[in-house]
Amino acid sequence: MVQRNDLSIYDRNAADWWDDTAPAFRSLHTVNAYRLDLLDRWLGDEPSGAILDIGCGGGLLSEPMSRRADRVVGLDISLPSLRVARDHARSTGNTPHYLCADARQLPFRNASFTGVLLADVVEHVAPIDTVLSEVGRVLQPGGWVFVNTINRTWRAHWLVAELAEWLRFIPRGTHDAAMFVRPDELERAANAAGLHLVHSQGETIQLIKTIVSWRLQVQGTNSTALGYSALFRKSNS
Repeated sequence: MVQRNDLSIYDRNAADWWDDTAPAFRSLHTVNAYRLDLLDRWLGDEPSGAILDIGCGGGLLSEPMSRRADRVVGLDISLPSLRVARDHARSTGNTPHYLCADARQLPFRNASFTGVLLADVVEHVAPIDTVLSEVGRVLQPGGWVFVNTINRTWRAHWLVAELAEWLRFIPRGTHDAAMFVRPDELERAANAAGLHLVHSQGETIQLIKTIVSWRLQVQGTNSTALGYSALFRKSNS
């Protein structure tokens, strides 16, 4: 039986984080390109002071964000992944700082960051209320939170947790469909943490491009039935 939400996947495949042809992470490289474009559209030229990348893995988002912000901190529980992230950053001259910690107990003072990334995180860590509460605590007033996750629907269950894993677009056991997060659940947890929704965007799989490239390719859509991104703001008061 396949172990679901198997976080050891990231330890076992840590050496492949920056190999965009490696089966474990090649889909993540293309999906992250979509996310970075979405962040550019939503945030524009807004100055970025200090950004926290929770669940940073090998640093695939931390590094490009370090070219847009004064300071980037990447956080993960996978020590092998963090070692790869540090080594790659040194080899490329990028400057993220990486540390090992749990998203449910962030080792930072209140109001330490102007932005927080939660990409591929909330569907792996429970309870999401605790994660969002911690994010709200370390975020400065007026700061933003970017979330990218998967909706808990039958469509997402079969396309992501079953078919995409069976076809090895992502490693077997990556997801537990029971942990997928509905948009209303995410917004409720965010609101309780003092965060308010300002943008949202559904995403769907580009079937032909995915088959041709043999890696997941996504595009924006009005439907959140599969996956979605959301941008929240912390109130200034």
